[in-house]
Amino acid sequence: MDPLLGLDFDAVSTHAFSDPGTPSAHTHALARLEESPGRSDLPAIVEAFDQLRQSGAALVLLRQPGRTLRLAMENGHERCVQHLLSQGVQPLAHHVKLATKMRFRPLILLLLQYGWPVNQSLGGSDPPALA
Repeated sequence: MDPLLGLDFDAVSTHAFSDPGTPSAHTHALARLEESPGRSDLPAIVEAFDQLRQSGAALVLLRQPGRTLRLAMENGHERCVQHLLSQGVQPLAHHVKLATKMRFRPLILLLLQYGWPVNQSLGGSDPPALA
């Protein structure tokens, strides 16, 4: 017997599980943030990050604004990375792995300068980045 047979799916409100989503001001600022590292456009990053902060974005969004930090790192834009870190963007293990794989010493030093614990495991069976 089908266990879902007795359920009345038509009785559930269409808004019962709706997600209000990210406000459009936040979405626009995030899109601008993610476009800027590819062009090494530090002024655009500064402006978009300020717009995100002024729009009342949640702290979690300010600490991890999409793929912006990773894109700036992949493109080797030290000034962009430094600005993002100075604004409180938190590096995660995948950022440290990326900088280590790239063997990009200035990025590794920036991540350490802004709080990445040098002896922290990178997850799973991965040793610390500088082991």
